[in-house]
Amino acid sequence: MKNILRIALSSVMVTALLFAISSESHAKESRFSKFDANSDGKISVDEIAARIKKPSNAPKRVAALDVDGDGFLSPEEFSTKSKKKNKKKNK
Repeated sequence: MKNILRIALSSVMVTALLFAISSESHAKESRFSKFDANSDGKISVDEIAARIKKPSNAPKRVAALDVDGDGFLSPEEFSTKSKKKNKKKNK
């Protein structure tokens, strides 16, 4: 009986963990898709400019996060922005 309870509890914990990971991933994708207006999988300076209060800051913002230097933000580069923002909030 104890083994059955352990297995059930473990199963519930694994399911909860997978759900949390999935929810976080979906939230990141959702934030990215709000900026990716043409759904090409990358965010341009123009797409950033259309979504921020000071569009003139868009080139600077993209350049600060554009690791590969292609002039666009990939989902990975964009998520770096989110991580930096969360670190500032936690300080």
